[in-house]
Parts: sequence; C-alpha cells; structure tokens
Amino acid sequence: MLDFIDKIGWDRDGLKVIGSYGWFMKKFLNERYDAIGVERSEQALEIGKIAYGLKRHNFFVSSIGDFLINFNKQYDIGLFLSMFHYYVLDKQKCSGLEIVKKIYRITKKILFLDMGQNHEEWLKGSLTEWSEEHIEKFIMGNTFFKKVFKLGKDLDDVKIYSKNYGRILFACIK
Repeated sequence: MLDFIDKIGWDRDGLKVIGSYGWFMKKFLNERYDAIGVERSEQALEIGKIAYGLKRHNFFVSSIGDFLINFNKQYDIGLFLSMFHYYVLDKQKCSGLEIVKKIYRITKKILFLDMGQNHEEWLKGSLTEWSEEHIEKFIMGNTFFKKVFKLGKDLDDVKIYSKNYGRILFACIK
C-alpha cells in the first residue's frame, strides 16, 4: 500500500487514514500519516497498545458499519481489509451495496480493499460469484471510483489456512 502511494507521488505528511488492525495503523503512523483506527472493542485497543504501542486517541471503539453510518468526516485513504465479505453475507447491519457506498463517501483519494473470495475453501458455498473480477466490477458499478488496481495476493494461505486466503488487494482511486 505504501509503495503504491509512493508510486502515485503523494506527499505523505498529513494524509488522513482510516482503517482497523493495529499493525496497519502503526505502519501508517510510522510513515507520517494521520492514522485513525476503528476497532470493535476495548480489548482490541489494549492489544494494539501492548503489541504496537498505539495510543487510545488514535482509535474509535465501534464496528466499522456503525462508524460509517454515524460519522461523516472524510479521510484521504481508507483501509477496508478482510471485512467486506461480512456485509455481502448479510452478517452486519448494512448490505454490501450500502457499505461500499458509505466507504466511497468517506474516502477522498484512495481505498484499499480486500475481502473473502470464492476460491477460498471456507467461503466457496457462500460467496459463489465473488471472484476478483466480480469484486472489481461491483466496486466500479456501484461507486464513482475512476480506476481499480489489483496490487497482488496475500500470502496467508499456509499451514492450517491452506486453501483459504490468497485474497487480492485492490486500490480504488477517485
């Protein structure tokens, strides 16, 4: 993600980032971004404090769906990692269509997104049409992002997770 932003040529100083996962927030903070995380629980924040030295003021305690519904602030960069499939599967308050529109609304410049895909063993029966091509078409057909880039696959499909993961990371540009 950082390499892609550098390739675009943006100055990092002061760019506002919204996302979750303490590791990613720490990485962006270390690179001079103004990063804010959204975590479901105080326990997740405690883990972020212990593991990554994150400060409480860098996080909201909320589900990402509630955050997107209740906050109207915009961020230059959005990280929506390994969450979108829960909305597609109707396991959250918003549908996949509603949430992608809300994510688009708060993203000023670029959205990084990955999600469960139909090649994953544990999701084959429930995300049957959600291939990387379908995800790209869904994003382009339901938002006004100008371009979607496929940045590569994760390497998490090892050991007990073999036949799962191998998800594409998308960069969606306004």
